[in-house]
Amino acid sequence: MQKMIALMQQEGLSIRQCYARTAPRMVEIIGRYAHARQFKRMRRLLSVLVTRVGRVVRELERQLGKLEELKQLEAQKLLDQAKQILKQNNNPKAKNKLYSLHEPNVDCISKGKAHKRYEFGVKVGIVNTRKDGFVVGIRSYPGNPTTDIPSMICCNYYRCIALFIT
Repeated sequence: MQKMIALMQQEGLSIRQCYARTAPRMVEIIGRYAHARQFKRMRRLLSVLVTRVGRVVRELERQLGKLEELKQLEAQKLLDQAKQILKQNNNPKAKNKLYSLHEPNVDCISKGKAHKRYEFGVKVGIVNTRKDGFVVGIRSYPGNPTTDIPSMICCNYYRCIALFIT
């Protein structure tokens, strides 16, 4: 929402109401309510925030034709991300969720640990030499792969490492 507002203000588009001060404050309060396990208050405030994001999205869609072609592509990317977040808010069991705006390829990885049930990132396999530690191969594994990666072939000369990059 803040990126869309900044884009509209930068390009000189008129905004009926920008929520530049109230939206970040609402996000803080939502986080506090969630931490205090006050979920009814959190959901009520979250629905108000979703409504405001929808207003800004529709306002930017209406004025999309006034932008230059390069800025239209940037605005369309922001609109697509905002619409995907709004859509996944209505359906919590939706697949292909968007967890991060600045890194859209991040996935939720369930590891089964008691203290940290979920991690966000991409699983990466690194193959390096056993003696000198030179990296000879790197591969990312999107989605939620298993812990044993059969495509990595290890022998006496190489050491395989599987990491989570967040």
